[in-house]
Amino acid sequence: MTKQFEATILGSGPGGYVAAIRLGQLGIQTALIEEAALGGVCLNVGCIPSKALIQAARLKRRIETATQMGIEPVNLKVDFTKTQTWKQNIVNRLTSGIEFLCKSNNVQIIKGEGQFQSPHEIIVTTPTGTEIIESKNTIIATGSRAVQIPGLEFDGTNIISSTEALELQKIPPNFVVVGGGVTGLEMATIYAELGSKVTVIEMLDQLLPGVDIELVGIIERSFRRLGIDYHVKSKAKEYREGQVHATLEDGAEATFPEVRCWSPSAEDQTATT
Repeated sequence: MTKQFEATILGSGPGGYVAAIRLGQLGIQTALIEEAALGGVCLNVGCIPSKALIQAARLKRRIETATQMGIEPVNLKVDFTKTQTWKQNIVNRLTSGIEFLCKSNNVQIIKGEGQFQSPHEIIVTTPTGTEIIESKNTIIATGSRAVQIPGLEFDGTNIISSTEALELQKIPPNFVVVGGGVTGLEMATIYAELGSKVTVIEMLDQLLPGVDIELVGIIERSFRRLGIDYHVKSKAKEYREGQVHATLEDGAEATFPEVRCWSPSAEDQTATT
């Protein structure tokens, strides 16, 4: 089956769906191709779910510190499965909103993986077969994905990406974060506030490489309050026998007892290699 459009967008993240909606508003016949959930990484496994979990984690910590004001929480506990359900409901409402806006502006959503056959032809593999999209113009908005570090390849259980870190059903007692970029520090903060013992390992000479050192100082003070250990100029080398093995700044070899190890996304990999 061949379909023709004036404009086609590969990827429905914040770049893709916003462009599709605007093109639809301008009366341009538009297709939006997405193989996963609408909203891309940001909405489904990035900005939105991470901020939801940060809010829940900070609320827990505020309740715990309320004893300073004479407020004694009794039997405080976190049912993390319910927390994850609450987070996912937020994501689902937003993805439904994107779908509504697209349809309201006559954007055709095509579920599948698109590949260029020629500059103006895209083959889309869908759950029911294949479609050929002919398009005068195409916007590529395919986003990013997590990269793997040699010796720390994802296994979905002990070594995970930020995607799995945002979907854990239990709070791990130990959590090692490889990469001190924005995403990594968000994961570190979430699980430290929820009660995990967190260690961050960053290859360059500061957390948040490229960010003004005075701002980094604010993060470091926050980490000290949360009990987060962090090591700069240090390199995580491998995961073996339940531990992350690393070389620290002074050249010493170190191991970290580990239940979950988060490896960096593309943005953190750029910052740390």
